[in-house]
Amino acid sequence: MKLLIWTSLLFFSSYILTQPIEQIYHNDIYFPYVHLSNDNPFIYERITDFVVFGDSYSLVGTNFTDMTYTGKNRSHGKNWPLQLIDLHPMDMWNFAESGSTVDMSIVFRERHDFKTQCQNFSQLVWNKKTEDEWGKVGLFAIWMGSNDVRSMNRTLPNKEEIYDRVMDEMFKTVDKLYQKGARNLLIINIPPLEKIPFNYDGRLDEIKIDVGYMNSLFPKNLKAFAKTHSDVNIFFYDIHRRFNEIINYCTYYKFKDCRSDWRNHEKDSVKLYFWADFSHPTYKANEFFSNDINNFLTNI
Repeated sequence: MKLLIWTSLLFFSSYILTQPIEQIYHNDIYFPYVHLSNDNPFIYERITDFVVFGDSYSLVGTNFTDMTYTGKNRSHGKNWPLQLIDLHPMDMWNFAESGSTVDMSIVFRERHDFKTQCQNFSQLVWNKKTEDEWGKVGLFAIWMGSNDVRSMNRTLPNKEEIYDRVMDEMFKTVDKLYQKGARNLLIINIPPLEKIPFNYDGRLDEIKIDVGYMNSLFPKNLKAFAKTHSDVNIFFYDIHRRFNEIINYCTYYKFKDCRSDWRNHEKDSVKLYFWADFSHPTYKANEFFSNDINNFLTNI
């Protein structure tokens, strides 16, 4: 029943996006939930360390022996974490790995997940600063969940219960990061996976309902987390809305094509395409994400 309800809500969201672009374009709309702590004021100027957890949307070719990185990713240029540290210079500790889910014991895809990434942070980087220092100078970005939805067995009758468990485990892991000093959290939701070029034949159309349900779980979990962690700053980036807006107003954003895989049009410049491959946005598309984040944090 909940998934059917979300069909209606998603229809309403798409209706909003049909309004003239001038009426809906405002940076703050991409951050529908923000919690600022009175106990631990967020000061972007003092943020010197950027800790990233995620999947192939965020990876930078990290060597998990010494935490150096090659910058290799799927965007055919710099992706959003690499661009963000250009806009706001920080030391980056990037634990993102392709195919990661939140908890591989719930939804399995690869032999690593958000929990593994959190453990890697604890073992490889955490002792570089005190807990208090991480709380002041660290920005912790978490963009997880896309692979949980893509890898879900959609024939199961209890999908909602599984997604609820996934989200519970996500925030239990966020709490473990909090215990290590994470006080400034950038949380990113799931993009509209039904619009990836891999879905050219509509085989993934029903995934829209699953994405909607998972994304509906973020706000209440974020609010509950903030209620029990008064010294945390939370910035919730609605990248789902951002993807949709750019795709729906493709030419406005100076793209030639926001539907197909650039690899099928390599005679054209990659910067003219939203999609670099079957599911990853180009570096040009990533520029909107990094600029949204940097502009918002700069103006707090």
